[in-house]
Amino acid sequence: MNHGMPPMQDGDFAAAEAEAAADWQASDSAEGAGQTATDASGESDAAGSPWPTPQPVAPAPTSGATRTQIAVVGLVSVASIATFKRLLSRAPGIHSVQVASGPDGEFVFSATHDQGCDVAAVVASLQGFEVQVVDLGPGVVNARAVDPEVV
Repeated sequence: MNHGMPPMQDGDFAAAEAEAAADWQASDSAEGAGQTATDASGESDAAGSPWPTPQPVAPAPTSGATRTQIAVVGLVSVASIATFKRLLSRAPGIHSVQVASGPDGEFVFSATHDQGCDVAAVVASLQGFEVQVVDLGPGVVNARAVDPEVV
């Protein structure tokens, strides 16, 4: 059931990211917590893979912290993308989260977190999305999620 929301088209990603960022900033202002930004690069993998090519991960500015890219397929509504980002950023050990659209409809969340944080476990435990981690490696987690707006 899509709750009256049509699936997003390719041209809708930039608008979805902008709206998700605005929603996130509004919720942060209201709650006085969190530091996030939205990155709209969304470059495609030259090999045509449905997952983004892992990029070298630069150390995070916070000492003892690192960054992991989390590619998620299955999120289609702006509200769900914003909620996924908000839940991820509030998880223990996660310091900040950025989101960008990737090729083939996935969203890439870049999370800065404590080095000891099990990001795959955090992603799999996010409530309301039935997340399944399908692949992981150093600095990269690939997952499928069920968008609660389309169930």
